[in-house]
Amino acid sequence: MKPGDAREPLPAWGEAWFKAWLVLLPIVVWASHALITNQWERTWNIVHPDEPGMPPAKLWWYAAMVGTGFSAVYLGVARLFRGNKSE
Repeated sequence: MKPGDAREPLPAWGEAWFKAWLVLLPIVVWASHALITNQWERTWNIVHPDEPGMPPAKLWWYAAMVGTGFSAVYLGVARLFRGNKSE
């Protein structure tokens, strides 16, 4: 491959570190849900000290949006910064 030749672009999901992110994605979503649920329970116990409360199911949407947002950022970064693949 000569310096002036254009190389064929790789798909962004072909990058090794992006594949690693896809493996870590479920852990990030689970941890985001655990953190927001913990915060919701702490806030509920301060505002309603005598009432037991169940976290709403909508907190999973927060975790899903965190996972989607991080994936979008990493996909953009993977498209910008690709490793130099030589033949």
